[in-house]
Amino acid sequence: MRHRVLRTIATHRLRIWGAAAAGLVCVALIFSLGRLPVLVANPWHVSFAKDAPKALQPRPTFKDCADCPEMVALPAGEFMMGSPADERWREVDEGLPRLVVIKKPIAIGRFEVTVDQFSAFVAETGTTAGSRCVAIVGDSRNLHGSRFIMSPPDASFRQPGYAVTGTHPVVCISWHDAQEYVDWLKRRTGKPYRLPTESEWEYAGRAGTQTMYSFGNNTDALCAYGRFAALDTPFPWRDGCLRDTASPIPVGQLQPNPWGIFDMHGNAWEWVEDCWTPNASEIPTDGSAFLRSGSCGVGVMRGGGWANPSRQQRSAARRGVTMEAHANHIGFRVALSLSD
Repeated sequence: MRHRVLRTIATHRLRIWGAAAAGLVCVALIFSLGRLPVLVANPWHVSFAKDAPKALQPRPTFKDCADCPEMVALPAGEFMMGSPADERWREVDEGLPRLVVIKKPIAIGRFEVTVDQFSAFVAETGTTAGSRCVAIVGDSRNLHGSRFIMSPPDASFRQPGYAVTGTHPVVCISWHDAQEYVDWLKRRTGKPYRLPTESEWEYAGRAGTQTMYSFGNNTDALCAYGRFAALDTPFPWRDGCLRDTASPIPVGQLQPNPWGIFDMHGNAWEWVEDCWTPNASEIPTDGSAFLRSGSCGVGVMRGGGWANPSRQQRSAARRGVTMEAHANHIGFRVALSLSD
């Protein structure tokens, strides 16, 4: 009997020692993997980004004429485009992060193009975006979810369905209208103004960060950086903070991203150069635009808008929309290729 008890005690001791040894091995492995995340197969399926704001590092700015957009000069560089598999609210068409190299320096608008700036183009060229714009007048809810209710196409960039000043972002602009505007800037300045490519836009929007937003992962902080469908708006998808009204605000009133660029989260959706593809792996990794032979028909807008929830203001969020669309939540900002 005594021998049987002694054997039982010895067996329990061996089990305890074995469990402790296994625990030490696990701890060692955890610390080892924590130090070497880059050795994990396909590491970009998970996020190693920290939820911390990046220090403000504004880039140089310039203007080529009194009525021209103010530009922010950005160096050549590289970044991870897309959203990791564990990012909250990510959508499949954003793609998993992939390395994009911006080979040459560029400049991007410090602000969205304003009503005054677009009006200068209209006054000089006689071109007009017309009164073909649809305005958001409400929302509907049914078995298929919630969606906007739009007005008849009778709004315009001067009367988009809410009060605007000359410093509001110009909206009710189609992709083709935006192209006419950058062509005018080319002629006026002799410089190669254009729309940013989709990858250039995200490079500028992230400003060296890999978090959901350029200021971190804390959605509560979005109110300081972006105009979106906040808690006192009528939309069923509202979230975030309390705001006074459901409409955009004049550019540059909120906090900029770390490179000193304003309204990259919300206010107005922004056209980019690219044709739409739901397969993000088709977007070139050299900073150029994804284009189709002939007319693409469907373009890309980035940055979220005043009537959309916080999840659509993320740095990786993207939407496809017909290039003919005139809507009072879609505007644009411009880009410019710089010499080395």
